[in-house]
Amino acid sequence: MTKVFVLFSFLLVFACSRPSHADCVHEGETTPCGTHKASSHPSDGQSSVMVAKGRTPAERDQRDSDGVVRRGMNIPVNVKAMSVDNAVAQAKELDGKSVLLEGVVSKVCARKGCWWTMRSTKDPSKTIRITANDYAFFVPKDAVSMKARAMGVLKAKFLDRKTAQHLLEDGLKKHERKNAGQAKAGVELRLTATAIEMQAPHKS
Repeated sequence: MTKVFVLFSFLLVFACSRPSHADCVHEGETTPCGTHKASSHPSDGQSSVMVAKGRTPAERDQRDSDGVVRRGMNIPVNVKAMSVDNAVAQAKELDGKSVLLEGVVSKVCARKGCWWTMRSTKDPSKTIRITANDYAFFVPKDAVSMKARAMGVLKAKFLDRKTAQHLLEDGLKKHERKNAGQAKAGVELRLTATAIEMQAPHKS
């Protein structure tokens, strides 16, 4: 009886000590920000070496010594990148396929860096939301306007109004959220990334 009580006490303490990430769980996704499962197998031709930076929200601002933000696997040198414009235009054909996108960071999750959006360099209204596969990495809060590449699987995802509102507020600073306005339900393009690179544009 004593052994059972001790075991129960241990399990209760363990459960209560686990951190809560409920503020960043998106509808339809069971893994909260700040945690990640074992990484899935990389795409064909992709290095299996994981970049050991930005693995938690507390490490989101980490960069390599050359100033480049690298997350996930290494991006293969022999894969040609596709623009956001082309990905949007070919969304139906590319649905469920692995692609390498390039564009500019237009918005970042202000809470923890668990998602960001990439916009077209020609048409800012064309964007794709990027999330890390299995929440394996997080991106800097000052990444907006950086040039970026992201490799992963592209999918069209329906967002109900509640989820859209949550994501809208996620992209704002705390003092800005009360004036966020009302988001609408709709379909967005989303890339579940296994590898990303970001770097500040070169100054002329």
